Amino acid sequence: MAYISNSNGEAKSSPGLGNDFANGVANQAKEVAEHAATKAKDLVSTRVAEETGKKAGDIGDVAKALHETSRQLEGNIASPYVDKAADQLDKLSSFLRTASVPEIARNVESFARKEPLLFLGGAFVLGMAGARFLKSSPRRTDYAEDGEENKERYSGPSGYYPDTGTYGQGSK
Repeated sequence: MAYISNSNGEAKSSPGLGNDFANGVANQAKEVAEHAATKAKDLVSTRVAEETGKKAGDIGDVAKALHETSRQLEGNIASPYVDKAADQLDKLSSFLRTASVPEIARNVESFARKEPLLFLGGAFVLGMAGARFLKSSPRRTDYAEDGEENKERYSGPSGYYPDTGTYGQGSK
């Protein structure tokens, strides 16, 4: 319960004053949170659209390279298959350039429902390729021995160890 004073200096109770203040603060907090969520959603959508456009360009470049390869293979038994793959990549590239993020998500979901085994197989292959890529990237770690300054090395069984100038298992 909140108290306010009148012109005579007497304190009077006002049960609604505290509640009004709390409600006002809660409404302001709700508006700020909604505004922040909207801005974050817009930012994410913009970034995803930018990255999708970049990837569409990369896929288009691969399609061009495959078309060129198909022309070089002209007369070879593989030529029509390479050309067909290039056409499919061209279609994917143009779809990614023109489709919105929600539309892409709906199409992926629809494909996953229609062809679950193919979708899971594709996800598995992408996961394996990603893991292979990440595993092949050198990892840097810092370590200190016997009070020496930190030395930099690449970890892993085939890494380079600057302290010994060797490759492989290192100094240990």
